[in-house]
Amino acid sequence: MRIALSTSFLLLFPLLASASQEVSCSLDQNGDEAVMSIRAEPDGLGGAWKEMGKFRVRALLAAPAGRRPWLLVEVYGHAADGDYRLLSSQKVSAPFATGRMEVVEPGLGRSLQYECREAK
Repeated sequence: MRIALSTSFLLLFPLLASASQEVSCSLDQNGDEAVMSIRAEPDGLGGAWKEMGKFRVRALLAAPAGRRPWLLVEVYGHAADGDYRLLSSQKVSAPFATGRMEVVEPGLGRSLQYECREAK
């Protein structure tokens, strides 16, 4: 019984550790600044969304059970037809630091800068 409990705990430990992970992303679009806090999720379907002018940003910290977690940051630009188009996609593993990235909207030359790192 004791072995089974400790084995169960060891199997759950990576999931518990992943669940407490959090990433913070700073966004800047022409001086308009925002911060996104992203918590670990068990799959790659969710994530947090933020609209910044003509851009939409999706950030996801996926922490699937038994696999290494990853951070995905997608930037979409508002197109002339009213829809949004994917402009940039970046996937990084731990320590989840993206560096300062700049995404430029091709049609109008607007830019969005972002930087993500593990929250402390």
